[in-house]
Amino acid sequence: MQKLLENLKKSLTLIEETSQVISRESEVSNVKEFIDQCIESQSGNSLYICGNPGTGKSLTVKSIQREYLKTCKCININCMEFSNANSIFVEIYRRLKNLKSTKKKPEESLVEIEQIIIDNEKMILLVVDEIDQLVSSFSQVLYSIFEWPHIEGSRVILIGIANAIDLVQKTLPKLLKLGREPQILKFKPYNNTQIVQILNDRISSCETTKYRLLFPQDSLELCAQQVASHKGDLRKALEILRRVVDMKSTQIEEMEEDDNDEEDEEDEEYDTEMEDDEDDNQSKKKTTSEEDYIFTIDNVMDVIAEFFDNQTHQNIKKLPINSQIILISSCQVQSNLNFSSLYELYKTNCKSLKMNYLENSEFIDSLSHIIENGLIKMVNHKIESNRKITKLFSNSDLKMSLSSLRLFQNLLENIEDNDS
Repeated sequence: MQKLLENLKKSLTLIEETSQVISRESEVSNVKEFIDQCIESQSGNSLYICGNPGTGKSLTVKSIQREYLKTCKCININCMEFSNANSIFVEIYRRLKNLKSTKKKPEESLVEIEQIIIDNEKMILLVVDEIDQLVSSFSQVLYSIFEWPHIEGSRVILIGIANAIDLVQKTLPKLLKLGREPQILKFKPYNNTQIVQILNDRISSCETTKYRLLFPQDSLELCAQQVASHKGDLRKALEILRRVVDMKSTQIEEMEEDDNDEEDEEDEEYDTEMEDDEDDNQSKKKTTSEEDYIFTIDNVMDVIAEFFDNQTHQNIKKLPINSQIILISSCQVQSNLNFSSLYELYKTNCKSLKMNYLENSEFIDSLSHIIENGLIKMVNHKIESNRKITKLFSNSDLKMSLSSLRLFQNLLENIEDNDS
């Protein structure tokens, strides 16, 4: 089983050179269309790809670039690797000439590059990642790179990648004036469904007949929900599951430290399953301790709580049940959240749970306690309907905090994962 966990952890590691692109079909199509148009017209052009960290920008472009290795001269540069921005010219020149090293200076390399991009037989697919590292004092380097596709006769297909959406407008305004503004493609954060799809794909790479027992679907959905509410950074979802695997692996080592023979037998069972999953008799073998290896939603919740260190979650969890019902009710009000609408919905929810609801004065006291915990704020007004209430937590925060309580299961299901 330890071998299975090791392989599972590897599959949850982001390896851009080999990882499959999932849930980015539209973006892949747009990038390919851009490249194909340049190849067809045999002319240069530039594309700027932007979006939050962990949205698959670099992974997607590297995957696409591999498909053009035969038709284009492909070069991938990461600006994070250079302490001196001008050194990028030397590295690009070296790769264009297929040299192991070069003694040329940046200025000499720039002159050579501007000639090579005209004379080169193949189109040059140049990807420059993390270009926001060249902002400020190194903006001239950026200008030079983004001007290459527009040199007469240029065969450069340039793709620049960074996080900032407005980098081109703020940092390279001259490009706009000259009509050389690159096309812009924004990668939106991954949503719940996309994150779950990607996690399932990663886990299935280690698939055996019992892999779903390791990560139940509800635990993956919980992880995806929480990550989606924090800007949809896929790297966080992968890291969370890797920590869960590490935690379980440590537990298993502690349980089996005096029984290495049993562990060896489990490793042999896993190897056989990987070689031939179609052998039902072999794949259905079980060990007496198999239930110890199942990842539960509680395992994932523990890691998420530690990972995000979210005080909001702690504040919600420690509230009395009536106060938690008030918070649930606040997430169900579609519009005009105020004292009156919240109180009415709160009473309705209490009735559905077959619980006694708080009277008006007690409800006010409970609201005050919630306000003290920094979860809502309310505008004071003589008229109850004019006491406007503002939530200071997200729907995802609430669902994450209360998901382990069966009492609220039906109420939570009707709440959207993210606030609109």
